[in-house]
Amino acid sequence: MRLDDETRNDDNADPIDDAPVPTDPVDGESEPDSSEAPPENDSSETDGDSEDDLPEWEPLTPELVEEEAERGDFMLRWAVVLLAILLGCYGIHQTTTLLRTASGQYMASHGLLPPSSDVFSLTATNRTWVNLGWGTDLILAGLYALPGQEICLTLFAAVLAGLTLGLMVHISRPGLPSWWTSVMASVALLAAFPQFVAGPESVTLLGLALQLWLLHRFGLSGRSRDLWSLVGVQLLWVNLDPRAWIGLLLLLLYGIGESLGNRSNRPGLASAEQRKLYWLVTGGVAVACLINPFHIDALLAPFVLYGTEYPALQTYNLLGLDQPAPIERLQYFPLTSIVYHRGAWGNWSWLNYHVIAGLLVLIAAAVTICLNRRRTDYGHVTVLAGLFVLSLLAVRELAPAAVVAAVLASLNAQDWYKASFPQEYTIEPRELVFSRGGRSLTVLAFFAVAFLAISGRLTPERGRKLGLGFDPTLASAIEGMTADLNERLFTVSGDLADDLDRGDLNTTLRKQFATNKIRLPETVSLSSRRPGSTWTIRASEPGHDFLVIRSAGRLAVFRDLGQDDRHRGFNFVPDQGDLMIWVGHRPFVDSRMRLYAGSGDDDLLSLHRRTRAALRLRRLVVGTGQGRQVVRVQVANETSDALEVILPPGGAEARERLDRSDLDATASTASIRSDTPHTGDTRLWQSTFETFGITHVLPRLHGSTSPDYLSMFDLLQYPNHWQLVKIGSTTAVFYRKVNAVNEIVPFLDSHSSDFVETAFRTVTDKLEPRPELARSESSYTSFLTQKRTAVVPSIARASHLAQILKSSQSNPGYQQALQEVGLRVANQELTGSPNSRAALAILAQTAAIAHMAIRSANEGLAAVPDDANGFMVLGIAYACLDDIESAFRGGDLSSPWAKRRYYESILALNQAIELDHQHAEALFTRYQRFRRLNRRDLALDSLKDFDELTPLPNGAGEEQVELRRREVDDPLQELISEVEGIKKEIDQRFHPEDGSEPPNRLEHAMLLTQEQPGRGVFIGTALKLVNEDAQLAASPDVRLLKAQWMMEAGIFLDETTAMTLDEMFQELGEQGDRGASRTTLAISRLAYADYEQANQLWQGELAQLEQRRLGDALRKLPLILPPLQWPFDQLNSTMNLVLLHPSMQSEILFNVAMCHLEAGRVNQAGDELTRLLDDVPDSHLRPLAQFYISQITNKSLELIDSVGPMEMIPVEPEMFGSEPEA
Repeated sequence: MRLDDETRNDDNADPIDDAPVPTDPVDGESEPDSSEAPPENDSSETDGDSEDDLPEWEPLTPELVEEEAERGDFMLRWAVVLLAILLGCYGIHQTTTLLRTASGQYMASHGLLPPSSDVFSLTATNRTWVNLGWGTDLILAGLYALPGQEICLTLFAAVLAGLTLGLMVHISRPGLPSWWTSVMASVALLAAFPQFVAGPESVTLLGLALQLWLLHRFGLSGRSRDLWSLVGVQLLWVNLDPRAWIGLLLLLLYGIGESLGNRSNRPGLASAEQRKLYWLVTGGVAVACLINPFHIDALLAPFVLYGTEYPALQTYNLLGLDQPAPIERLQYFPLTSIVYHRGAWGNWSWLNYHVIAGLLVLIAAAVTICLNRRRTDYGHVTVLAGLFVLSLLAVRELAPAAVVAAVLASLNAQDWYKASFPQEYTIEPRELVFSRGGRSLTVLAFFAVAFLAISGRLTPERGRKLGLGFDPTLASAIEGMTADLNERLFTVSGDLADDLDRGDLNTTLRKQFATNKIRLPETVSLSSRRPGSTWTIRASEPGHDFLVIRSAGRLAVFRDLGQDDRHRGFNFVPDQGDLMIWVGHRPFVDSRMRLYAGSGDDDLLSLHRRTRAALRLRRLVVGTGQGRQVVRVQVANETSDALEVILPPGGAEARERLDRSDLDATASTASIRSDTPHTGDTRLWQSTFETFGITHVLPRLHGSTSPDYLSMFDLLQYPNHWQLVKIGSTTAVFYRKVNAVNEIVPFLDSHSSDFVETAFRTVTDKLEPRPELARSESSYTSFLTQKRTAVVPSIARASHLAQILKSSQSNPGYQQALQEVGLRVANQELTGSPNSRAALAILAQTAAIAHMAIRSANEGLAAVPDDANGFMVLGIAYACLDDIESAFRGGDLSSPWAKRRYYESILALNQAIELDHQHAEALFTRYQRFRRLNRRDLALDSLKDFDELTPLPNGAGEEQVELRRREVDDPLQELISEVEGIKKEIDQRFHPEDGSEPPNRLEHAMLLTQEQPGRGVFIGTALKLVNEDAQLAASPDVRLLKAQWMMEAGIFLDETTAMTLDEMFQELGEQGDRGASRTTLAISRLAYADYEQANQLWQGELAQLEQRRLGDALRKLPLILPPLQWPFDQLNSTMNLVLLHPSMQSEILFNVAMCHLEAGRVNQAGDELTRLLDDVPDSHLRPLAQFYISQITNKSLELIDSVGPMEMIPVEPEMFGSEPEA
């Protein structure tokens, strides 16, 4: 087996040059007459002609094998380069690229050189900003200024990746096969490609590859200019990359090895003159490292990197034990942390294929050096050892080490092969199979890597993905951060982008400023921050800076608070700071760890972390034993004897003293509660905010990890300290109320996040309905497309509101409010006591949050209709409204009109599960809704799926086991017993052993779905029963029932007719105005957020109801009916008129009003609710309608408003005479 014979047959190789070419007959020659030849001769001549068209057979020779191997190696080399370019084309997801591009833009507009002090932050403006990558910043800014903007940033990374791998695969021994070189380069690419980004990391890898290539050329040619070129490379490199010192380190390591080799009579350089020249060049490289704006800092960079930056980054990129660690976080930790980290051994879940590939390359280099130990260059040994030590210090350096190790493995393997095996090519079958097979397998491996990258499987779902420009998640964060940190003023319809790109602030936009009573100075400057999407309006007068952003076909105008120094925000994580800089705001800290690091009081990073902890609440356990009480509070002061705490909602009156002797000392310690000693310390955050003039805080609600809801909920607990101004997609903006800066008080007076005001009294923009129901991906599409989570700002905001909603529902006060209102409604005393008014306020606040979440989710789903999280939010919000409205309801809940919220919740949850079959929360929530309405078989299916997806973890405590038994295991067994009994009964009836006639399937199915108190409903069983009869299932008369059952069961495809649920609803809608289908169709339209169509259907049903009532009244006249029939039919008609019709009418009117309210048409909703009270004053929905009217009109709910006229008629004993005595 020989290394140089490991070649492959390239199917794309050119044909052999000397192959014969068929020719046509020359002039004057005649072809045989086909009519005179027998048929057999025609056939034989045809076969002969076809054989003449083929190249002559040529025997395989060693020369052909060699030529084939060379072509194969050539193709493999360039395949690696193309693969590198492919992996380099990524969607920019890291915020550091934004920070560097903003830095470059600043330098480009301020003289090109880096500023001496920081110009972006709130806290470090008096500190020297050592920006060793300033040259790359300028390049990124220049590329972003080109057409395509962020696409050019992606191409920057792709080009550098291609250049790096191109240099690597061409570092090879002349005349030897390079197949092994391509293999090593490809494995190094897997280890290093996460660092091919639009930033200095790409320059590090390219600089090393270029340095190795020049050293290799010098070794081959001995030309001094190749070696002196290293000085020029370093001079450029040191102004582009903070890690340029690795290049100098590599030269020093090789020089040390060369000196050792020279002493052992095994020098790597040919002569003493070359060694002298080498050290001269190394000295020149060291001097070149000083030629940059920061001089000696370039050489001190490794000490700052390992001593300051990486430890600081570790504190902001914590890793969870027994959880996968993305390379973006793991890279700042030592490689040894995978084996041992903070007392935990064997953190193998942190091991990913990037690390494995890097280690494989290092091992391969070590093995090849060992095999080639008799000829190896000592410089290779020292270089490999030195870079391995670097990778031990930080995983981030594993990528540069892999690049160098791949080259060393290639060169040493070629030297060993040359010395160990014959260099002649042969045609032995064994060697041909290995040669061709090895290269073929390599090609297949390259194809597999490319496919995995294109399909998104090469990286985590939330990690780096192939693409161009900004990753959708980062683009969404930029859009969300811009909207969250600035004040939205108004929106403009129409396409003004071209005018704005030309710098023309046209009259249309100026008129909108005037219409909204916002003064726009006559002299303003308009510039394009991002052509076609973002523009800035700047004025010389303070407070008149604006942003114009194009979104969803509209132009939104914001007041740019980033230009107003009165608004100073505290961000919770460095990534937020990068985004803030990009959108024009100044952060407390960002990703420039070196800038903010220090010692003692000068350490802004430590101050930031301590202040962030102080903003959270401290968990204290008061008392012992059964009387223990857990509280989460802010601490105003503490001594060795006692704590002075501030109880929610804050304020001077909420202070209370807690003696330490009353606390459970063990449960209240910082280590037990996973807090720091500064958690909840009010004095600390107040001191920090006063020092830097901080006015508001920004808890992180976006990013690759779960949102920081804990901080948001802690701040919400203290409304007297913090005023919630906005809940956005990336953050919740809380302004400081206590001791607020005087200049900010007018802003606080006019800006607050009033959920009730926003939900019930603010008109919103019109939303377009979704074109179809959610559809899960086919297996083919799922296999080929990228697995990525694209966050839509509206849906992200809706998700945050849903979390607030769930937190409100878990509050004991909410459950008490439901009980209080239900009791008051039953007693017709909706108001009249403090408890009742407080309950109404709690339910109004909760309902407002639910409506806001619904609108925000529908807005996002209109743009991205396949987002499972959006439908999950809808399911949660509708379920909450169902609970609230049920407390106000009276009468029967079995009609479809009364179950509107149930259907809305189930339809949303079904679509969430259709998009994500493993959505455990959606499954359990759906189970709860089914269980509430006695859908026994559907509840069983949901609970079964939930049980399979969420097994009880190993080592679960007694409380977890008991909760699981109560919530899952016992209900599951109960449902299984009941449903299996029904199925067994059906099987006996429809498959009788005595051969008797089975009952009517449709009638039995209707019986199974009939709702009666205390009786289960079996929708899925009924649907299966009907589908077993193909003729019955395809009947047009049954399709309405099937559509309704499928809608409830979450079945989107009818297997008997091969029709989708969309098609079934469309067909039912085209059948005309049939009263039986109006309500079903109207409810189905709610699944599309098509409120207009739903209202039209309900309005039509209301008109039909009026016509039916009038027709019944006329048909029951005495002159029409026979005398004996008249009184009974008249009584029946009167009962329907008095009882049934008002109930149906009020339900329909209420549903119409709710459609308007969900769509943001609050005024129309109020009109319809008022119409309900006018047309049906004694409606059982009167308390509920009056509740919503009081929120829309901002008027308190009076007791008289919730009581119908019939209940207001006084009934006294004196009104009735006594019965006559017998």
